[in-house]
Amino acid sequence: MMTKNLYNVAVVGATGAVGQQMLKTLEEREFPIDTLKLLSSARSAGKEIKFKGKSYQVEEAKPESFEGIDIALFSAGGSVSKALAQEAADRGAIVIDNTSAFRMDPNVPLVVPEVNEADLHTHNGIIANPNCSTIQMVVALEPIRQKMGLKKLSYPPIKLCQEQERLRLMNYMNRLKLV
Repeated sequence: MMTKNLYNVAVVGATGAVGQQMLKTLEEREFPIDTLKLLSSARSAGKEIKFKGKSYQVEEAKPESFEGIDIALFSAGGSVSKALAQEAADRGAIVIDNTSAFRMDPNVPLVVPEVNEADLHTHNGIIANPNCSTIQMVVALEPIRQKMGLKKLSYPPIKLCQEQERLRLMNYMNRLKLV
């Protein structure tokens, strides 16, 4: 994609929590937007969302929604990304996918800019990013990797830890009821 002064941007999943945060970040960072298209499911189509003081109507995400779009930010679930990300890329958009849909695809770069920014230049229209806890971890570990040559890291998944904590709490609550 050529460097432009202003970009045509689509946010897929604009009514969800992550989509709302994407919009907030775009606004806070004063990202240079020419046109903004807010996309979501048919159920959310028609809703109004404010961005930089202007009201935008949410549209249903369809393949033709990406005509003329330069950058498409996806965060509407893996099934939506699987169905529409390639459609967006085929229409010329660079897709940044925030779902699990492409994280394990060897043909899609998995990018954390603070760690492997060069991989941004190897995409075929779609760029994936890891989940939020992984991003924080690899950013923190990158200086260690650079200095000491870290090659592999094993750790229990965050969700597993949260589930174990939930079970411990439930066990504790059940013991309180017995007293």
